[in-house]
Amino acid sequence: MLGVLVLAFGAIAIWQGSQLSDQIVVDDLRNEAEERLNLYQSTLDSALTKYSYLPFLIARDESVRSLLVESSDGRGGASVSASRSLSEINAKSGTDVLFVLDQIGTTLAASNWQAPLSFVGRNYAFRPYFTDAIEGHEGRLFAIGATTGKAGYFMSHPVEFPTGVAGVAVVKIDLGPLQRDWRDGGEAVFVSDNNGVIFLSSQEQWNFRTLAPLSPETRSLIQEQQQYRGQDLIDLEIRYGESADAKNVRIDDRLYLHFSRPLNELGWRMHYLSPADRIENNRLEIVFLGIAGMTLLATLLLYWREREQKIISRRRAREAEKFSEINRLLEIEVEERRAAELELRETQAELVQAGKLAALGEMSAAIAHEINQPIAAIRMFGASARLMLEKGMTGKLDQTLGEISNLTERMGIITGQLKTFARKAPTRLDPLDIRDAIKNVEKMMMPQAREEQSQLIVDLLTTPVIVEADIIRLEQVFINLLRNALDAVRNRPEKTVTVVLKKTGAFAEVQVFDTGPGIPLEVQERLFDPFFTTKDVGEGVGLGLSITYGIVTDLGGDIRVSNASDGGAEFTVRFPLCGNVDD
Repeated sequence: MLGVLVLAFGAIAIWQGSQLSDQIVVDDLRNEAEERLNLYQSTLDSALTKYSYLPFLIARDESVRSLLVESSDGRGGASVSASRSLSEINAKSGTDVLFVLDQIGTTLAASNWQAPLSFVGRNYAFRPYFTDAIEGHEGRLFAIGATTGKAGYFMSHPVEFPTGVAGVAVVKIDLGPLQRDWRDGGEAVFVSDNNGVIFLSSQEQWNFRTLAPLSPETRSLIQEQQQYRGQDLIDLEIRYGESADAKNVRIDDRLYLHFSRPLNELGWRMHYLSPADRIENNRLEIVFLGIAGMTLLATLLLYWREREQKIISRRRAREAEKFSEINRLLEIEVEERRAAELELRETQAELVQAGKLAALGEMSAAIAHEINQPIAAIRMFGASARLMLEKGMTGKLDQTLGEISNLTERMGIITGQLKTFARKAPTRLDPLDIRDAIKNVEKMMMPQAREEQSQLIVDLLTTPVIVEADIIRLEQVFINLLRNALDAVRNRPEKTVTVVLKKTGAFAEVQVFDTGPGIPLEVQERLFDPFFTTKDVGEGVGLGLSITYGIVTDLGGDIRVSNASDGGAEFTVRFPLCGNVDD
């Protein structure tokens, strides 16, 4: 496993190292490319700006201006003089050709006027450098000569008179020497025009190739201007990719890193290609060093593993000598554990017995507390029956005796249900209308309310409110709450207990209000604790609200207590609704 982790770690380290190495090499190549581009751009700018003044001087030459004046007057004779002047200027400046065009683009004089391929008499109105200059602007164009078939850079300047532009002075520069210097440098550098056509390159075979296929419209415009006359303008078939934040290109099955920058307002762009062999070689070096390092690490790990095995063997031998002593100590420990286990079992038996006694005490208290309610009701119904007999009201006696019978039956049910107060036991829950439980409790508590001259107000909804519960425990909840409320208002000037049932979202909410003195905040925190009571000794054992809390939580509800703003306590009990919970 360790060997696999080492191999995985080594492979990741080699890969990360190669990536970092690639980035470092690419950064170096980018910096080098920027320097080379600066150099090549300066040589190109020098070659182009060296003669930028010449078209203006020709346009100001007296022989040229006289020629254009005679041409406009319909006279002749000045063409030879102007051509000789242009030939002398051309010889001194070292340009390729100087020539002058009239207003329609016809050459009136040229420095090559005596050459077999003289420009004199030829029309170049289709050239952009003519159309720019005749409109009063300077013109610039790299193109293949329409007459000589020799490529060059054309610069033009308008020959202006007070009446307007009378002609155009043109200078053609041969950039062949510049290309030869680039080629002799042994690097891959070239310049493309705004259409993506390569026209200057250190690689001669790339001249007049395109960086991407030309659209029919672009190709038609180039042919119309005869910019690259006689050239097919074939795509160089450059395949582009991405590598370490620099574009990589494959040309003629060789991989380069491609760097470029814009040059001028003509849309030219200079490109520099740096061979990517350096990246590959550096990557191979990193891989080789990584493999060598992994081999060394693996050797060290094998040595370490063998040494560890020897140490483990010696350790096991020493441990074998201690086995007898350890076994003896284990026997002693087993005997001690047996004695401790016996003592623990006796302690557990005592704790179980104590728990049973505590549960029995809580159950006895609960039974005494809960049975007292129906007994009191039976006592009241018995008194009512005695009065009925004395007054001869035997018609209602049967109903009263029925109520007594129901209460005795309920006492039996309560006795069976009260065991859930001491321990959790599975109880069957069924959907029922919570209003039925409240109505039953109202019947049971109404005699006590009348006897104590208290007013019991019950406000129920007119539609069923279905919850999942059992009616006996629901009645126990409301009996406990109403008894506490009646006890709270017993000695108050206003003796009113109000029960309100409503739906709140997905819950049935029952609120019990009283006009008693309220419950202090420090008491509210302990109100639901077992055996905690605020009543006098003999009036309560503190189990009513604790039992109520247990029943409510068992049924999935919750109970809260607070004081109303106008005085008195307010108990709120909520149970989840069953079925449709819409109001």
